Amino acid sequence: MVKIIKLSFYYADYLNYFYNLNNTTELSYENHQNLIFNDRFGWSDSFKDIFEKKNINVKEIIVNDIFMQKKWIDENSNKKIDIGEWQIEILKMQLDYYRPEYIFLNNPSLENKFYELFSLYKIKLISYDGIKSHNNNILKYSDLIISCLKSTCDYYSSYNKKTYYMPHGFDERIISNIKNNVKNNNPIFIGNIRNINHSKRVDLLYKAIQHTNLKIWIGDMDKNFKSPDIKKLFELKKIYQGLKSFYKINKIRKILKKSSKGLFGLEMYQLIRDHTITLNNHIDVTTDNEMANLRIFETTGLGSCLVTDFKKNFSEFFLDDEIVMYNSKDEAIDKINFLLRNKKIAEQIAVKGMKKTLKSHTIQKRWRSFHEFFLLNRL
Repeated sequence: MVKIIKLSFYYADYLNYFYNLNNTTELSYENHQNLIFNDRFGWSDSFKDIFEKKNINVKEIIVNDIFMQKKWIDENSNKKIDIGEWQIEILKMQLDYYRPEYIFLNNPSLENKFYELFSLYKIKLISYDGIKSHNNNILKYSDLIISCLKSTCDYYSSYNKKTYYMPHGFDERIISNIKNNVKNNNPIFIGNIRNINHSKRVDLLYKAIQHTNLKIWIGDMDKNFKSPDIKKLFELKKIYQGLKSFYKINKIRKILKKSSKGLFGLEMYQLIRDHTITLNNHIDVTTDNEMANLRIFETTGLGSCLVTDFKKNFSEFFLDDEIVMYNSKDEAIDKINFLLRNKKIAEQIAVKGMKKTLKSHTIQKRWRSFHEFFLLNRL
């Protein structure tokens, strides 16, 4: 039987959120992992769920979850580890223990030492790059590269790398964990704003809080401003950059004052389900060409009316009456306010979007298609 280890690196914000809500002390490694996967964050264990039904052995590892990884050590090894290098040392033990034929790596920004570790084994590496990182390590070490961006597939293909285009999808298992409450008409936004690629999003939200009744939940609310941004304010030789940083920081602070702390997993999905309208905005690097954002399919899959930035390839996924798109901040605000005045139209769009996503855009459907590709293209 083919063995695959899938390596995930969860957002620190999510891990803090999860452990503030859950006491996992008495749980075994397996039950601990099931608890976190049942929260359905990101891809969760959807890859394993589909591939194991196809008789492929899959082990899921959340590499940067120290509580879970320590549990694995306690149950499977007596070796002592260097606390300063715990991630890579435990991972090496797991590779030695499971002896997989493939590693599926869901992190495009890993340090060199991880790739150096992988190269010590005769293991095929499948890498995922969904943020246009175009990473040299991915290029050097990967046998297959998956992306939700056709432009990224084209980039790696130009270097004669095998690629697979896989758009995001909605985890259909979420539906069974969500209550069908009465809808709240306030439009919502859920996401991060501190990343360097969130500049357009910051501008949009800053204007939206002035002209709509948008409610906001920020996932990276507790992060401090990066020192380079602060330093730019005082560099006389970089007055323009300093002013840009000042205005960006000022906008973020004003957004945060009107925001709630981020929600993740099932609580976030319930929030989306409970609201008629959900605003979405891609990170800056996606440009205007590609619709490649997980929130698109979460929102539509949960039956909320999606208001998202226009992408040229939208027709590959949705019809005009299944989602709402905008080309500018002003247009986004106008359309949100229109939908607030016309609740029935928002509800009709939401129903159509949900039907389309549950029929055509689930992550289960994506993994089944990838499984067929995997069988036909053994690396």
